[in-house]
Amino acid sequence: MSHLRQSPRRHGAAEISQRHTGYLQAHHARGLVPAADLTLAANQSRESVVAVIAERYPRDGGFDGIFASTDPMAMNAIGALAALGKKVPDDVRVIGYDDIITASNFQPPLSSVRTPMIDAGKALVDSLLAQLSGAPPRQRQLASSLVVRESSGTGPPAAR
Repeated sequence: MSHLRQSPRRHGAAEISQRHTGYLQAHHARGLVPAADLTLAANQSRESVVAVIAERYPRDGGFDGIFASTDPMAMNAIGALAALGKKVPDDVRVIGYDDIITASNFQPPLSSVRTPMIDAGKALVDSLLAQLSGAPPRQRQLASSLVVRESSGTGPPAAR
C-alpha cells in the first residue's frame, strides 16, 4: 500500500506529519515495514496527484492500495488511476482522511478516516481560552474511526 502524503510545506504540516506517523505505526504494529519509496509526496492539487501517480504506478508495476492524507487527495488519486485505466477498488483500493461531506457521494464512495470535528473545535476553543488565561498550550489527541465504503473494496456488497 502506498501513502499519498501531502507535501509538508503547506498549512497543517504537523497534522499531516502525525497522519504519516500513524500510517507507519499501523504497519509496525503488524510486524510490517513499509518501503520508504511507497510514500508519495504531492500537494492537494489534481495536477500534483495525477503527476505523482502517473509517474510511480507504471514504473513500480502498480500498487494495490493508497492511503491519502486527505480526502481531496484520495479523490484526485481515484481520478488519476481512472486516467491510467485502473478501477477502484478492483485494481487499487483507496482510503482518504477527514470524511468530508462529499466522501460518501463520490464515485466510488470513499472510505475515510473520520475525525470528530465538533470535539476538535471544542478542544481548540478550550485551549485558546486556557492560553488567554496564561496557561501553556495543551495538546489533545482525539479518537478517530474508519468509515468503510466502496473505494476500499469492503463496502456494502449491494453497492458494488
